[in-house]
Amino acid sequence: MLPDGWRDRLVLVESDNTQPGRGYALDPHDCVVSKLVAGREKDTKFADALLRAGLVKPGVVAERIELLVDLHPLVMKRLRDWIAAYQPGPDVS
Repeated sequence: MLPDGWRDRLVLVESDNTQPGRGYALDPHDCVVSKLVAGREKDTKFADALLRAGLVKPGVVAERIELLVDLHPLVMKRLRDWIAAYQPGPDVS
């Protein structure tokens, strides 16, 4: 399952190595959301690694989670809870 609008965010993959062809890949944030929906241990480890490496931004992943449609409410809660651990909490001064 992918967030609404994912087709508009596809990334062109084209280099000397792909010539004469080219391809399209998922935006990394959309890919992470899809992996989180699947919920397998290997998928959450993958998402965790991308976040920790700074290859995806927690705030963008959180926004993309909100673009999911027709997702069971318990799955949506699991995704929101998971990404909340990567976002800064409220500033308590």
